[in-house]
Amino acid sequence: WVTYRWKKTTHIDGIDKVNYYLRQENLNNDFASLLETVYDSPKSFTNTIRNSPKRNQTLGRKPYKEYYTEELVELINKREAEYLSTFNYQF
Repeated sequence: WVTYRWKKTTHIDGIDKVNYYLRQENLNNDFASLLETVYDSPKSFTNTIRNSPKRNQTLGRKPYKEYYTEELVELINKREAEYLSTFNYQF
């Protein structure tokens, strides 16, 4: 389902038309890299973004892997293999 939705919103004729993805879990670094690549922003500025503290983090939750059974992990790895590979996610 994730792979289907991702491709439906980002691909045209089977080709990924998005130039740059920003991932929530790595937002500071991805955003700083985007600014350096697209806008040639100075390192002093992008380093400030990279080193800024995280805010509004959810506290007291178990690691996400603890919410999934081994069977469900296998299913997700099989069904969403392309998505996981594209974004270098490991489950």
